[in-house]
Amino acid sequence: MSTKFKTKDQTSQVYKTMVTISEQYFEKFCNMNAINYSRIPPVPNLETADYLIDIEGYKLIVEVTEFEINKEEKEKLKELVEKKIMAQFTSTEKRIRSKISKKSKQLRNLVEKYKLPSVLLLYDNRSLMADIDSESIKYGMYGEDAHILFIHTKLDLHTTYKGNKFGKHRRMTETEKNYISAIGHLVKNKYDKLKIYLYHNFYASHPIEYNKISKIVTKQYKIDEPHKTNQKNWQLIEI
Repeated sequence: MSTKFKTKDQTSQVYKTMVTISEQYFEKFCNMNAINYSRIPPVPNLETADYLIDIEGYKLIVEVTEFEINKEEKEKLKELVEKKIMAQFTSTEKRIRSKISKKSKQLRNLVEKYKLPSVLLLYDNRSLMADIDSESIKYGMYGEDAHILFIHTKLDLHTTYKGNKFGKHRRMTETEKNYISAIGHLVKNKYDKLKIYLYHNFYASHPIEYNKISKIVTKQYKIDEPHKTNQKNWQLIEI
């Protein structure tokens, strides 16, 4: 790539004050794992992703985003603590779907321009409410869990269970969001160690090569043909 990007050492004090918690942790993760990274500068009239990273010559575009507790969640948490009333919060997969929709344009613009794989990296900054997991990512990407029943016309015959598949609210399909190569989950454990779990998009127009990133991600997963056959679970990718 001939385009020059600002590095962390070239950024201004203004930039430093604008960096989010998730971006700070991502940069710390890169530094700890000797990953070269550049902050992508703003482009007039064009939404762009956050970072370009270089893993021993293998380049990836990364958009980093985080879940923050919102006003509604704060009120429900207060109610739960003070009144011991059970509260219902927005589902995590719904929030993941929202992030995919909102952040996809930044990735699409650069993927189309540079033909590189891309990652939408999620960090849950909601403290006690943090609950991103592999299931919520699966349903956020490929749709909700739907069960298939065959109901006989003869009422004396039992209903037959035919299996399950991904249903509505899917975000990743052959024609939708295929410029997002994977969803990443950035995790900080109680010892402040940072890890990334990577969930590959089957439909990616520029798939990530598993072996190129195996040294830096803790685990990576895939689902084969998610909308062609009965729903499947994540398969751990062994390198």
